[in-house]
Amino acid sequence: LSSVCTQTNPVPVLNFWIDSTTVDGIAGWEEYITIDRAIKSNIKQDYETAALERQKEAMKRRIEAAVRALRDLGLQVLEQHLCGDFPAQGEPTVRIVRDPSCSIAPLLDATGPRRWIRGPVASLGAVTTVYAPFRGVLVIWEERA
Repeated sequence: LSSVCTQTNPVPVLNFWIDSTTVDGIAGWEEYITIDRAIKSNIKQDYETAALERQKEAMKRRIEAAVRALRDLGLQVLEQHLCGDFPAQGEPTVRIVRDPSCSIAPLLDATGPRRWIRGPVASLGAVTTVYAPFRGVLVIWEERA
């Protein structure tokens, strides 16, 4: 993304003219930003935007619904991303805080198959990252040994 500025009218534009152009992500919202810019570009050129607007709204609704459901289960949401990194491979993610004094059984009952990734040894012991699909997003948390 870049801004092309003239002296009278600054105009933000998408500048993807070479294959190596990248976007420095902002907390996983890259796809949302791209869709938003495409909508604005289409409006400027009098093109149809309804499909892009529906896609943008669906992205927001999906992650917001999952976050609400997690909070309803009594879990603390640490962060959320529309386009998560590993292990999500570009899918929406929600990272929760795992409080060992509270049961996460309701979450485990509601998720799909869980995966475990053994991480490096931390000062508090070994850290295992756990992730599981939940209502259209990937929920991620850490278990400490």
